Amino acid sequence: MALRIFVRTLPYVAMRALAFLAFGAASIVFVALVLGVGLLMASLVGGGTSIPFVIIVAVIGGLWGLTRLAQRYVLYLIKIGHVAVVTELVLHGSLPEGTNQFSYGKDRVVGHFGSATALFAVDQLVAGSARQIQSWLTSTTGCAMRVPGVGAVVAIAKRILSMAANYVDEAVMSYILQRGEGDVWQDATDGVVLYAQSWKRLLTTSALLAGLVSVVWLAGFVLFLLVGLSTYPLYGARLAVEPVAYGFIVALPALLLATVFRWLLADPLATVVMVVAYNRAIADQAPSVDLYAQLRGASSRFRAMTERAGAGAITRPVGA
Repeated sequence: MALRIFVRTLPYVAMRALAFLAFGAASIVFVALVLGVGLLMASLVGGGTSIPFVIIVAVIGGLWGLTRLAQRYVLYLIKIGHVAVVTELVLHGSLPEGTNQFSYGKDRVVGHFGSATALFAVDQLVAGSARQIQSWLTSTTGCAMRVPGVGAVVAIAKRILSMAANYVDEAVMSYILQRGEGDVWQDATDGVVLYAQSWKRLLTTSALLAGLVSVVWLAGFVLFLLVGLSTYPLYGARLAVEPVAYGFIVALPALLLATVFRWLLADPLATVVMVVAYNRAIADQAPSVDLYAQLRGASSRFRAMTERAGAGAITRPVGA
């Protein structure tokens, strides 16, 4: 089912790819400019080919800021629009007649969140809650951790859940987008509680996603690293002489391109798979009141959401 829905939403996948490629191209230009300035400065001050520490910090800080800006106002809006379309296909099998994917996704996101800032605020608390709750869930094994081998299994489970956490918030967003009216924060807390109720059923899916994302990223990194070294053999020769400077020059573009490669191939499929699995796992379930209280004590982010629920911070008009 997930693969079929993925194929049906290829127009949105293509839009995500174009946005990611544009961001990747902008990032590469930024890195090239900063590195060029750094090398020029180093040569002028007699530093040889070593890149000043301040330039490295500028590259990392600039990329982080560019990533946050793109994610907040462009990439995430497109991603949640895709989630809205996937959710509709999971629940009803088709979009409303006469509606294309892009207009439907945009209308659903705007109707539920109103603005990119509101959407991002909800997502940040949902994502933070999911990570804190995952840690709490895997720590409830108690005395079982003393049994030989159990500790290793729990550690693996924690790692899997941590890597899959990037897609849990999208699954909870899927739940929010199903709600017809009311308070977005209340729906967000309910969606997180339903995830906590179903985390064991979602563990296999999380493991598959973690493996998929890791393999795609590693394959991309190795591929682009080899391409870089073969294209500029001088870098390979100088790498042994000045490993810090030239290692940074070779590895950073490969890391960036591998991340874009993962965004293009793995993330859209992982989003669809997690949304489908989540909706299947929570079908016919209601949020547990007892678990709701436990999560308030286990997660400060979840507690912050519950405090905003009902406060009118983000509400939808009836019929949205």
